[in-house]
Amino acid sequence: MTTKGDAKITGANVHLLAANNKKSEEKSQSKEHVGVYLTGGIDKVGSGIHGGYEGHNNNHTRTTAVVSGSQIAGDLNIKASGELVQEGASHKVNGAYAAEAGKVSNLAVSNTESNSSSKLQVGTDIGVNIDYSAVTRPVEKAVKEPVKSALDGTFAKKGTPNLGADIAANGSSIQTANEKSDAVVTSVQASNVVIKTNGELYDQGTQYHASQGNVTLKADSHTSEAAQNHRENSHSETSGNADLRVYTTTGKDISANGKGKGGTQSSHTSTTEAVTSRITATDDINIHVERDAKYQGTSLNASAGKASVDAKGDIHFDNATNSTTKTATGYNGEASAKGGTTPEGKNIHIGLGGGYNTDSKNSTTAQVSEIGGKQGVNLDAGNNLTLKGAEVTGKQIDLNAKQGNIELVSAQDRINNDGWELNLKGSGGNASSVKKAEDDSTTTTTKHNFGGEVKVGVDRLQATTQHNSHIKGENVVINSGGDKTVGEARIDADQVKGNIGGDLRVESRKDTEHGLNVGVDAGINYTKESKVKSDDIPKDEATKDNAPQDETAKDDVPKDDPAKNTTEEPQQKELQERLTSAFNRLNNIKGINGVTGKFKSNVDIKDRETVSEQSAISGNQSVNLDVKGNTHLIGGQIGNVQSNVILNTKNVEQQSVTGYDNSKGGSLVLPDSVSGIIKEVQEGVLSGKIPLVKTYSNETENGTINGEIINRKSH
Repeated sequence: MTTKGDAKITGANVHLLAANNKKSEEKSQSKEHVGVYLTGGIDKVGSGIHGGYEGHNNNHTRTTAVVSGSQIAGDLNIKASGELVQEGASHKVNGAYAAEAGKVSNLAVSNTESNSSSKLQVGTDIGVNIDYSAVTRPVEKAVKEPVKSALDGTFAKKGTPNLGADIAANGSSIQTANEKSDAVVTSVQASNVVIKTNGELYDQGTQYHASQGNVTLKADSHTSEAAQNHRENSHSETSGNADLRVYTTTGKDISANGKGKGGTQSSHTSTTEAVTSRITATDDINIHVERDAKYQGTSLNASAGKASVDAKGDIHFDNATNSTTKTATGYNGEASAKGGTTPEGKNIHIGLGGGYNTDSKNSTTAQVSEIGGKQGVNLDAGNNLTLKGAEVTGKQIDLNAKQGNIELVSAQDRINNDGWELNLKGSGGNASSVKKAEDDSTTTTTKHNFGGEVKVGVDRLQATTQHNSHIKGENVVINSGGDKTVGEARIDADQVKGNIGGDLRVESRKDTEHGLNVGVDAGINYTKESKVKSDDIPKDEATKDNAPQDETAKDDVPKDDPAKNTTEEPQQKELQERLTSAFNRLNNIKGINGVTGKFKSNVDIKDRETVSEQSAISGNQSVNLDVKGNTHLIGGQIGNVQSNVILNTKNVEQQSVTGYDNSKGGSLVLPDSVSGIIKEVQEGVLSGKIPLVKTYSNETENGTINGEIINRKSH
């Protein structure tokens, strides 16, 4: 630091490196408890013992980069015969900043912070109680709603108290972790900035600012990449609980009821934000390299001057990328069982279920270069010149690829989502009881119940959005020794002039969206009850109807005499009669006794492509292009507003690009009974529609972009 005068740093190698200041903190806490309790209320009275454990752990770590820097009242001059390396260095210079070395590397470092925590919880409960809710709850209802209770027989529905033992357990484990990293980049702020090296100049998110003059960079090659800010969050939770009650009402019976469920769910989110280099100057920006110049989202802003990059090799402006990734995965399961025995009978019922889900969402967005100067922009490559999604503005814009190609292409945003889930449930059981009549005869009642359910879901999406390169100025000059591609770009100027050594290709690219969504929800349940008397044969309660199970109605629709309806078309009338007769027969089918079910499904397909912006070379006053090869207009346009387009080329190929929306889908919903299905089918067939199924389909064109030349001068 100087309060007046200049500063100078010299050496064989100059390293202005960062140190790390690290701070960590860890906390842990745990507690255990055991207790005895008494409980009483409207439902039950009893006592028991409970216990549990709970533990917490937390960790926090922070690392801060301690960077080198300078604050100079005059000029700062850094000179190294070897290499100059700066890690997140910050220079504030009132005068000029000048650095000269065999190789220059301006690197980024990071401030980081991480937090992690874990929690474990376990609990148990064992108790003995009398449950009299079967008596007290009907009484409570009768007191609150006496009239309604008298009508629906609430007192007749009173149950019997029971004495039982309960045991319950639960537990959970939760893990969370959060990490973040913020880039600390090298920055140079001075009235003028000059860097010279015979080797590579490497920048990682470097910020150059010339507050009163120019930024001048001279090197064998120049590579400018983006640094990154990063965020990462994860969460995982596993939990479960189970309980069991064993009880008796008379002492001669015993019943048990148990259930449990558990699962695990984890999620992870990761985001990356690009920190791109910026070069700003009040006047000019001059970059000269002997070989290649490569930039990733780097921006050049020459406020009142001109931005120039001169490379004897390639010039490549690529986009940087911001990204987000989210994933989630989960498992779950549940089980239940209850049953018991009494002097009159026994019963048992078992249920099982489980599921799995996974979801992945990935997205990337392009962060493009911005190149501008009030006086203009000059990009002069000895070989190839590539701009990807770049925004170029200025009074005079010169794009030159002396011995190579010029490629002006689009950057892309992308979405890729993939998720699906599966859930299954099943249950079954039976119960039997014996009742004895006054005449000592017995009736045995048996009930069976079985059911299952399945749910399936799929959700997928892939989408791409194009971001064209844009060239805007008063005068735009394009010269290439090879092919010139305005792949996905627009050139808008008062005057456009070009000399293309090979083919010229102007092409419009489409945004795309392709997705699939599927859902299925199906289930079936079967219930049967039968009673057998000691002096009788088995009789199925569900088949007391006089008609057999699959017997149809005896009185069919009478056949009309064709002679009595000579004015109607015989074939159409006969078909209608047959359909009506068939459905009348089907309507009398009882279906499978005791079976109910459900089935719902949907399918939606996204299939869209469209051109959001047409690629074009557009002039307001003049467009003059000399193309030694062929000109290809694939949904691209060459046009001029005030005068004719002058295009000297071998051949012109013109093609259109058509967008479309072929999205389609449908759903199928079945009624829960056979008769309901038959009714839906009948209504659909007789009305000329597909029964039970609803569909939609777009299949439409979504804009046609023509390859064309507007106001071309005739030859």
